[in-house]
Amino acid sequence: MNPTNDFHFNEKTENFSLNLFEYFEEYSKYLNRLLDQYFNDEIYENFQSKIICLSLAEQIKDFFKKLSQRYRIIVQVYIQQHLDQSILIASRSLWDKTFDQFLEKQFLKRNIFLLIIVFFIYKE
Repeated sequence: MNPTNDFHFNEKTENFSLNLFEYFEEYSKYLNRLLDQYFNDEIYENFQSKIICLSLAEQIKDFFKKLSQRYRIIVQVYIQQHLDQSILIASRSLWDKTFDQFLEKQFLKRNIFLLIIVFFIYKE
């Protein structure tokens, strides 16, 4: 039941993990295109941001489903109006540090703060 072909051995942590760094540059370019598409006017609207969160989460999840079928992919998107305030986000989950991973990406435009967290949970 251990991972096979889509994993590599990481010598630093001495365990197997999904090689997300290969796809990080492609993922960053993809996200930049999506965000330019959704936030071209740079004005925060409360009702519109709910729709954008759902759409962004689905598109990001579809992008990562192409990498591996052995992971459950969970995408969290936070959009907030940025008026020089702070935000604190915490999450809890059961975590297997040998196989599970996450990516985090922050974007800050003129008055929009966006945080995207993608969790990769290994399915047995």
